[in-house]
Amino acid sequence: MEPVQPRLPEDTSGWYEGPKVADVTAAKPAAFEGGGAKILVLRVKDELRAFRNACGHVGLPLDRGMCDSEAGTITCPWHGFRFDTDTGDCLSKPECRLEPFPLRVTAGVVWVKPA
Repeated sequence: MEPVQPRLPEDTSGWYEGPKVADVTAAKPAAFEGGGAKILVLRVKDELRAFRNACGHVGLPLDRGMCDSEAGTITCPWHGFRFDTDTGDCLSKPECRLEPFPLRVTAGVVWVKPA
């Protein structure tokens, strides 16, 4: 009997393979690159979210930011701006937003489609 192979997303065009679901924890986001985009994957309230790995304030990476899974926020490590991970809205300065990306999980692996 042949081993069952994990099934890839049916339409893989524009989708990029990210981390394993198990590697994304509430305390530590995962960062990777796909399609020329720097991508950040967060675990919030036991759900996964994907954003461009760039603070909406000045574009510096957020992957070392402090995540608060219960509050649903990530705080920029550079200037302390806080972002709502449900909407991408900045709680510190409303005109600064995170850019969300579509995300799906297949066979325990995160796939993201950067815009």
